[in-house]
Amino acid sequence: MAPALVDLACIPEPFDGERLQEVARAFEETPGLWAKVDTSGGTLGAAELVHGHTLCRVYADGEPVLLYVLQFYQVENRTEAFITAAFGRAAFDLCRAVLPLIERQCAGCAGLGIRTKRRGLMRKLGAAGYAVVNEANGVAEMRKAL
Repeated sequence: MAPALVDLACIPEPFDGERLQEVARAFEETPGLWAKVDTSGGTLGAAELVHGHTLCRVYADGEPVLLYVLQFYQVENRTEAFITAAFGRAAFDLCRAVLPLIERQCAGCAGLGIRTKRRGLMRKLGAAGYAVVNEANGVAEMRKAL
């Protein structure tokens, strides 16, 4: 039997103090989560990493399953986007389901990038057309032209 389709929505939210605390709490309340995803080598905390960027929450059939943060910046005369943080859980592959939505959200940008030290995520991103543009200390910076 085929799995039921899931209705996904990526909703930008105001990045206020309450949301910033929520992000920090998510990492504090889940032992080992920050160590698993921290690409700063321990120099940044969750609140420092996400402060001041675009916060989006993904809902699957109305239930929140993923939180991610986008940074937009100018390089010469083009806009680039970067996923600075993402975390969540679902009964389906979040990378495969949500990455195309994030790419559409970044329409008009020259490219979308992400840093990760998770080998499985590197494989999934590679399969989605992302290439390693820099790798150091076990952290890969990957980018896809949009």
